[in-house]
Amino acid sequence: VQMRSEIVRIHEQIGATTIYVTHDQTEAMTMATKIVVMSKGWVQQIGTPQEIYCNPKNIFVATFIGSPAMNIIGARYESGKVKMNEGTTLQLKDGFDKIYKAFIESREAQIKASLDDFDNLTDEIIESMKASQIYKKEEKKELLTKKKKFTLFNKKKVNAEIDKQSKRESLLEELKALTVHYDSIANGGDVKIGIRPEHIYLASYCDVSNKSDVISAEVMLVERLGNESILHFNIFDTDFQVKTSRGEGVEIGDKVDLVFDLDKLHVFDIESGLAIK
Repeated sequence: VQMRSEIVRIHEQIGATTIYVTHDQTEAMTMATKIVVMSKGWVQQIGTPQEIYCNPKNIFVATFIGSPAMNIIGARYESGKVKMNEGTTLQLKDGFDKIYKAFIESREAQIKASLDDFDNLTDEIIESMKASQIYKKEEKKELLTKKKKFTLFNKKKVNAEIDKQSKRESLLEELKALTVHYDSIANGGDVKIGIRPEHIYLASYCDVSNKSDVISAEVMLVERLGNESILHFNIFDTDFQVKTSRGEGVEIGDKVDLVFDLDKLHVFDIESGLAIK
C-alpha cells in the first residue's frame, strides 16, 4: 500500500504519462487513470477504473476486476427475463429485446468483416516472419545456424497456419450460433448472468428500488473481514458469493434471504462472452 501511494505521489509530482504493468487488479484500480485489460496478448478493454468496474465488455474483464470476482450464472433468456436453473426469474430492463437484437446484428457484421479479411491478414503476418530477424544475417555473431533458422521459421509458419485455421473455425461456429440467437429473442436461449457480490443484499437490509424477488439459500462458508463479511453459497450450480457489511450474526448452516440489485445485473453472450448492452 505504501509503495502504491508513493508511486502515485511521484506520478502526480512529475506530471508525465506513465505506463505501469501489473498483474494485481487492486494496484490497477487504485493507481490508474486509465486501464488496459489484457489477456493472452490481446486487449480486452480500455477505460477508467470506474468504467471497467461498472461496464465490463466481457466475462474475462468482469471476473478479473473486482474482489471477490463477479458471480457468473448460467441462465435462460425469455422475452425480457432470465431464468436460472433453480427456477429463479429476474426481470431485465424495459426494451432488452431490442438491445439483444442490436447486439446480435452488430456481432454478425463484425464476424463477417473479420472473415472477409482474415485470410489476407494472417498471410501478411506469416510473410512478415520472412522479413524478421530470423532471415537477417549476422556477419560475425550468428546466434543460429542457417538450418536452425529455417527450422524455427517453419515451426512458426506451421503454428501460425494451425492458429489461423482454429480461429477461422471458431468465427464460423460463432456466426452459425448467432442464427440460433435470433430465435432465442422470441423463444428463449442460453445466456450468462453476472452480478457482483457487493450488489447482492440480505433481504432485511436492502433499500435499493429495483430489486429481485427473495432468494433463500444456506450459508456454506463465512469469511470475516472486520467491517465486512463474504458469505459463500452453493446455488445456481456455482460457488456464489455475497459481500455484506451486515453479516455479523450469520453463521455456517444458516438459511438467509437474498435479493439482487437488478440495476447492476449484467447479461453476457454465451458464445463470445461479450456483454449484451
